[in-house]
Amino acid sequence: MPKYLLLLSLLALGACHPKESTVPAIVRAAVAQARRDSTKAARLDSTARYYRDLGQTYEDSATLYHLQSTHVKAQATAADSAALQRFFAGY
Repeated sequence: MPKYLLLLSLLALGACHPKESTVPAIVRAAVAQARRDSTKAARLDSTARYYRDLGQTYEDSATLYHLQSTHVKAQATAADSAALQRFFAGY
């Protein structure tokens, strides 16, 4: 039986007993572990989202830098080309 089905069945069993004292200790322990696992999974998901967004920011920054440097090179090449054309226009 998959772990999550076992936990769901234990949670259902715990929900059937209104009084805390009638719920077996194993069920309370399973519920507590499920809550801890859920909290840990949420933290890991949040951390993964943070690093994914950070990586995307670095990728966007690198792309912008590349585009700007390519644009500057293109401008410099065009200016150099125009200067050379003016220089050799008289020959």
